[in-house]
Amino acid sequence: MPWASRHPSEVSKAVWDGWLNSPHPVSPYLNPLWAQFWEKRWNGARAELWHHGDPAPASLAMMGVRRRRGIWDRFHVLPFGTTGGFLGSIPAEETIANLTLPLWRAVAGPRTVELTLNLLPSVSPNLNWKLTEIISPHWVLEISSPGADSLDASFSESHRRNIRKGEDLGATLSSVRSRDDACDLITFWSAPETHPSRMVLDAEAGPLLADLFQGNQAMVWRVVSMSDRPLATCLWLVNGPVAVYLDGAVSKEKDATGINHFLFDRVLAELRSRGVTTFDFGAGPAGVTSEGLAQFKAGWGARPVEHRELILRRPWYHAARKLM
Repeated sequence: MPWASRHPSEVSKAVWDGWLNSPHPVSPYLNPLWAQFWEKRWNGARAELWHHGDPAPASLAMMGVRRRRGIWDRFHVLPFGTTGGFLGSIPAEETIANLTLPLWRAVAGPRTVELTLNLLPSVSPNLNWKLTEIISPHWVLEISSPGADSLDASFSESHRRNIRKGEDLGATLSSVRSRDDACDLITFWSAPETHPSRMVLDAEAGPLLADLFQGNQAMVWRVVSMSDRPLATCLWLVNGPVAVYLDGAVSKEKDATGINHFLFDRVLAELRSRGVTTFDFGAGPAGVTSEGLAQFKAGWGARPVEHRELILRRPWYHAARKLM
């Protein structure tokens, strides 16, 4: 049975609910709204759902985004995070190895020059392209259940002190629930020197995210303010027991000490009350996590978990990229 492709919107809600609510935890990055975000974010991009057999909760499927520029295109699983992967019932290891190679060959059409994939460790795409492997730590906090002992038992003492500092400042917590909320946050953000590539402060990406996920419990976007000045914000994607940190920003103002810790403490408690037991704090850009950022994530009790992704390029394209 060959692999086939269709747009995620062409699959019924019942099938998607079956995939996303399957017994094995599914990454929030596999929510079809995340695919739609990248379609709108990248000009000329199209989300592709590759499925083996007719789409059904028991069938195997994988999502990606194809970016077309001129006559060439690139296919990315990366926008779905290295914690993405397959939807549906995962077959035995030797079976999925036999299924995966035909999948990559189907995805890599004649105009495709680059594939960004995330694979099981024992599965090699074997496409005779130039392969680059990136191994990066994702900082993950696992808790046993929402009803277990207090979550802050896993926090470092310095994190607990900073949380108390934030509490003493009397800050207020609010939510970004709509495009208008995101636009207001960006307009009134008190740290304009923050790098503009951040999604939560990007004039295009932020409102687009809020618009697509409006009213959807898969996105938790919270803001801490003082005197109506937003000082810290963070955005998480959620699916069942799994939450992944997507983006955030914190002001450099002097009175913001402890504010970011206060914000994360409140959001983690909220997510836990919803049944989340796995918190993925993410990795640094291109798999590199700075020492300070690593300390921040470890302070919540998170530990590095190795994730693997592969970038395959046609040899001539790889050589051209090295010269750029």
